[in-house]
Amino acid sequence: MRRTWRYLLMVVAAALVPAWIWAGAVADQKGGAKEQAGGRVDFDRDIKPIFSENCYACHGPDEAKRKAGLRLDVKADALKKLKSGDHAIVPGDVSRSTIVERITTSDDDDHMPPAKTGKTLSAQQIELIKRWVGQGAQWQEHWSFVPATRPAIPAVKDAKWARNEIDRFILARLEAEGLRPSVAADKATILRRVTFDLTGLPPTLAEVDAFVKKNSLEKFGPVRTVKPELVFEIAFEGIAKSTRHKSGIALRFPRIHRWRKDKMVAEANTLQDLQQLLNTHG
Repeated sequence: MRRTWRYLLMVVAAALVPAWIWAGAVADQKGGAKEQAGGRVDFDRDIKPIFSENCYACHGPDEAKRKAGLRLDVKADALKKLKSGDHAIVPGDVSRSTIVERITTSDDDDHMPPAKTGKTLSAQQIELIKRWVGQGAQWQEHWSFVPATRPAIPAVKDAKWARNEIDRFILARLEAEGLRPSVAADKATILRRVTFDLTGLPPTLAEVDAFVKKNSLEKFGPVRTVKPELVFEIAFEGIAKSTRHKSGIALRFPRIHRWRKDKMVAEANTLQDLQQLLNTHG
């Protein structure tokens, strides 16, 4: 009966994941627009998704469906003079850019996107396009052709919370949304997460009790600065010895556990190294 409930919970969770992802994507899109208010508009992040969703069907790469000779997915074509003599986009000049006129007009015949497409632009999206044009309508190459650069570390209010640069990016976004970081998870929750990741099943009550009583996370320092030893402490001393995990990745733990732990830790400086060791010696 207990196993039946576990599988039922897993099925329910699997059904909810797509909804959580969708909701997160919507929230991220809205949050991104909020975050960029008053800042520099990025074409790839802010404008291209709007064009792709609402404009490319009539002003994209398909020449047979292209309207008014306007193509918005290529910079040179988007900036060239139209058949009417106007320019859809005049970098730095919002008043002369007919794209702004078309997305803000109240005339149904001229408004873009047309009502018959069923697509509409939100006030935030319209404002982003106007700001982008006013800032010079800068295009970027496809991300795969752009050399990676290290972004500036954002300033945060609660600098003591951040223990590394990644924390500062996360905290900056949370502060922009008026949110606070979650409190550190307790040991039972951490074991549950690790067990789900490694075996696909939750830990038993006995495993939770044993971990809480016999293992101490404090000796490894704060959770956000945990070292590979913690991974081995949990995985090898708990899950690897469990008799109920008979398939998948758990089968490889006893063989790896025969290695000296200090040798494994020395070789696995990162979680990527750990995965490589599992693949090589599993």
